[in-house]
Amino acid sequence: MARQLTFAQSFKFVTGIALAGMGLYILSAALAGPLAVFTSLLGVAVREALGQLPSILPVVLQAAKRFTFDHRQSSPCPLQMLVSCWPLLLVLAGAA
Repeated sequence: MARQLTFAQSFKFVTGIALAGMGLYILSAALAGPLAVFTSLLGVAVREALGQLPSILPVVLQAAKRFTFDHRQSSPCPLQMLVSCWPLLLVLAGAA
């Protein structure tokens, strides 16, 4: 047999759901301002990174070509290649 809820139990359940809904609404309204600032900053960072892409792309393509076609001149380990590009990554992170 299914257990039937009494009026008091139903009222507590509905009240709890309503309070949780109101809390989530207030939380989302409180986070709307900081979230808008964060998405704006993220958009600026992406725009700056895309602005740097034309100057970085030829170097990356040259390194990829050297790595794929001429193994004698390239680094034997992709990890060493990543470590050698670390300053470039830091500059890109600083530009954003």
